Amino acid sequence: MTDTQTGVAQPTAPHQREPLEPRSRRLLPHSWHEQLRSLLPLLLILAVQAALSLSLANTAFADEALVLFTGHQEIDGLVHGAANASDFATYFSGEPFLYPLFAAAVGGHFGLGAVRLLSLVFMLGATTLLWSSTRALFGRSAAIGACVVFGFAGPTLFLGHFAIYDVPAVFLFAASLRILIATARRSLWTVLFAVPTTVLAIATSYAAALYLPVLALVAIFSAATDAPGRDRQLRHLARGLLFAGAVVVLIGGWLALLGPSYRQGLETTTTNRLVGSDNLDTILSDSIEWGIAALVLGLIGAIAVARRHRADPCDPHHVAPVLLTLTLALSVLPAPAYQLHIHTLQSLQKHIDIGLLFAAAAAGVAISIPLRAALRARTCYGVVAVTALVLAAVGAEQSGELFSYWPNSTALVTALKQAMGNGGGHYLAEASTVPQYYTAGLPNGASNDWENTYFFGYENAAGKYVTGPKAYQQAIADHYFKLIVLSYSVTPALDHEIDTPLKQHNGYRLIDVIPTSDVFGKSDFDVWEAVN
Repeated sequence: MTDTQTGVAQPTAPHQREPLEPRSRRLLPHSWHEQLRSLLPLLLILAVQAALSLSLANTAFADEALVLFTGHQEIDGLVHGAANASDFATYFSGEPFLYPLFAAAVGGHFGLGAVRLLSLVFMLGATTLLWSSTRALFGRSAAIGACVVFGFAGPTLFLGHFAIYDVPAVFLFAASLRILIATARRSLWTVLFAVPTTVLAIATSYAAALYLPVLALVAIFSAATDAPGRDRQLRHLARGLLFAGAVVVLIGGWLALLGPSYRQGLETTTTNRLVGSDNLDTILSDSIEWGIAALVLGLIGAIAVARRHRADPCDPHHVAPVLLTLTLALSVLPAPAYQLHIHTLQSLQKHIDIGLLFAAAAAGVAISIPLRAALRARTCYGVVAVTALVLAAVGAEQSGELFSYWPNSTALVTALKQAMGNGGGHYLAEASTVPQYYTAGLPNGASNDWENTYFFGYENAAGKYVTGPKAYQQAIADHYFKLIVLSYSVTPALDHEIDTPLKQHNGYRLIDVIPTSDVFGKSDFDVWEAVN
């Protein structure tokens, strides 16, 4: 028997609650056309999710360009034995030999569009796994609601057309969630089946480790849905500890095996990251914008589950399903809390999406309440359509704004390719990874040396090594850079220190001013060329 308000299974007899997996299997239709009809809402959601993600368009973001360039460097090292000039592991927030290498292998043959299409496949896979997990826990109506909340969320749509290592991490965590639910009523050791996907997710994107405690709690509470007892409680606790302990041990062993550069990368990008200077109000505002719907609906879902179990005369004190739903609902909070702690807005839209994945399962319970009522009133399709339309419209607006965070570089790249000729030499740009990626295909592109305005060291004619503004100024005086691109947006203070000698020194001339714009306003790319 299933509760008509929450979609959570009712007990058939005292202390004989229906297990998760058998209930979900019993609900599966037998014939293929019944199965297709049962999956029709999921297929429609996936189609809309794919269409909205594919509607996003812009040139490569700096992180995308860096990932692909890194992957190509890693492939060159593996195939040709070429030494990398940069130790990517020391500043990457994920293993450089995992997603970057895989993405570069795809992009090397089919371009950035193919890598972004691969991201869409990962995100559609995550939505499908969420459907399966939520249906096993709370029923089909909740699964529909969960997929609508997650699949149409702005960060989800954004990642569905964005080539970055957080994308496979979302998919792998969705797989871990499904495995934990599938093994909830089986042997204690079967929880270890979720360890490989979790470890791989964290190796792919270090920030995914924020959600390891969430998975550990899911491992505990998803198994603790039978009649309470001290022996069972200890066994369920052991299940969560076994899972988390195995993940931590494997990650520790992997870091010890790979060496200090990988530990340095983990520390500098995640565990001991430098505190930024972003406004806390802005971080909080964006966190609310992207996560408030899933959080509020998830909490309503937890209340609905609590009311159902409170009204159950057979087991009024059984709290595990409530704690499970509450854990899922609150999972949207770790990423915003971490970003507020380090005072940075960077990557929040990527890190929060795993939390949205979990919270959407609880939010689906809340949506299933009016959905079931509409089903009885034969207005089910209208309720689903209106809810989906509202969430899709909001998500499309949010993802479109996120895809406008950086300027389109088409005109800049065209001008650079023309000015570079066959390439070769030294070049400077604020966000150097984008021109570096797009100009790598020039006849002599392999010898292009791009520097950025984050850090630069230069040895002058006297053999003295200098850094900071003096390094740029000395390099300009020596005509070291063939081209210099400034936009006064990433490092405006340093740009003004650099352009002063450019304007005063007769060794450079301004060859192009390329107007551009993003969601923050209009700006120009100033392109300077060395004059021999």
